[in-house]
Amino acid sequence: MTKETLNTKLLAIVSIIEETQQRILFEMGVDVRLIVTSKQNIEEERLKTEIIKMCDCWGVGYDKILSKRRTQDIVTMRQIISIYAKYKNKNLTLKTIAILAGITHHTSALYNLKTGYNLLSVQDYFFMNFYNKVKHFFI
Repeated sequence: MTKETLNTKLLAIVSIIEETQQRILFEMGVDVRLIVTSKQNIEEERLKTEIIKMCDCWGVGYDKILSKRRTQDIVTMRQIISIYAKYKNKNLTLKTIAILAGITHHTSALYNLKTGYNLLSVQDYFFMNFYNKVKHFFI
């Protein structure tokens, strides 16, 4: 879908919502506000909630994942988060994965995925210590 088509559809949706809000106010006397959201945003919020739960299993706050820290434990957690996000939604963009994992660039998300999968396949001891704490999320 092109950006122009998407914008045209969004304008049509906004028009319908505004009309509906006015009709509800006129007919029922109730002032309502309807919000446009996309399935993608809902999925991202659900993933973010799950990632926060993963952070709880690791005993760190999600804010630490989103920080600029580059310690090995944070980097490993970001790799696992990247793998988890891709596992749960194969259609996520690298940019979205980067945002969820606290990475600055989509190429870093790709690197995290590649490195994380490699560490998982060889059962790297350090990586597995973090992975084993959250592997139940992958089921």
